[in-house]
This record gives sequence, structure tokens and C-alpha cells, in this order.
Amino acid sequence: MVEKTIILYAKQWSMTDEETGELRRGTSLWYVPQDMRPVIAMEDELLGQQPAKVSEDFEFYNTLIQAGGCPVAADFDWVLRTRQNKKVTVLNSVKITGPVKAEVVKEVVKNG
Repeated sequence: MVEKTIILYAKQWSMTDEETGELRRGTSLWYVPQDMRPVIAMEDELLGQQPAKVSEDFEFYNTLIQAGGCPVAADFDWVLRTRQNKKVTVLNSVKITGPVKAEVVKEVVKNG
């Protein structure tokens, strides 16, 4: 399943696994859906859109730099996997689709 998103910001991280001693590294991505109108239009206690967070490879940070930084439009490809006998949705790939255009932001605000 492909989800059109806006990556708001990214941060590289590294840590040592306390149990195995293995060095783990990645890039955290904070994102929102490109079409935020349904969320903004909700009439409960929610106001605006809280970014979600997902991890990508450590080197993906360089891909973002080459794309001109953040925010940036991207397609997230999600797949269903089985982990510990439970079905979970995981990020399969990220495709940068272009810069975030001011017109998109204006349209969301106007129709929100």
C-alpha cells in the first residue's frame, strides 16, 4: 500500500544493543499524510496533525540531503509482515517524489 506523505524532518541515530552489543543505526523520519484535510476537519479534541515517526536506513539521510532537505514529498510503500505470529505493517521503501509546494499547504489550510 502506497501512502503519499510529507517528511517534515529527519534525524540519524546510533545506539549499542544492550543485550547483544551490536551497533544499530538508522534515520528517524517524522511525517504527515499529504492530504491532511480529513484529520483537520475532525470535530473531537484533535486540532491539527501530529507527525508519525518511522525508521529508515542510516544512509537514507544522504538521500534526503540530495533531494534538497526537508520538508519533502514522498511515497511510503507499506507491506504486511508476520512478526512473532502477529501481522504488522512495516515500511518497505520510501520514494522521494519532489519538493513540498506552497500551493499544497495553502490548499490544505483553505479547505481545512
